[in-house]
Amino acid sequence: GCAQVPRYEWVYEKNISLDGISPVGLVVTENGIWIADSDHNRIVKTDFSGQILESYDDLQRPMHLGYYENTLYFPE
Repeated sequence: GCAQVPRYEWVYEKNISLDGISPVGLVVTENGIWIADSDHNRIVKTDFSGQILESYDDLQRPMHLGYYENTLYFPE
């Protein structure tokens, strides 16, 4: 038989201001939101109010993000 894959449904909760960030991909983790900002060639991590916690710059147009076992993955 096939394993059942859990279904998740997005529910609107609030707007988060991302001044200076142009999101094209994101991953929500238990301690923040990782955002691919390809307009600025970087990946940033924000808290749940939009404040930048970490930034990795000088990337080659990062877009797609994945997160597995506490590791962030992205093609460059």
